[in-house]
Amino acid sequence: MLVALIRDLKPMCYTAAEQVQSHIKFVFCMASPTSGHATGTRIDLGTALIASGFAFASIAADAKPVHQPYLVAQKSKSGLWQYADLPDPNLILLRALRK
Repeated sequence: MLVALIRDLKPMCYTAAEQVQSHIKFVFCMASPTSGHATGTRIDLGTALIASGFAFASIAADAKPVHQPYLVAQKSKSGLWQYADLPDPNLILLRALRK
């Protein structure tokens, strides 16, 4: 899915924030389709991957979302998220952190 989005949409990625001490950069990648029904729009690849179920919205150790719009996309129950038996990765990670 990610390869197809990158190949077809040729997104541009931008640094949104940086943690200097850890050398971690937070980026967002946007694409502007040039054909099809989405022509002229901007697509956030993170939102597209999360909404389709190929990625998940990260939450911090305090269970608050790292980026609220991504959590909204995950809770939309579209893509793979529409299946009740798909486990929420954040619940698994939070349980592991508490042990």
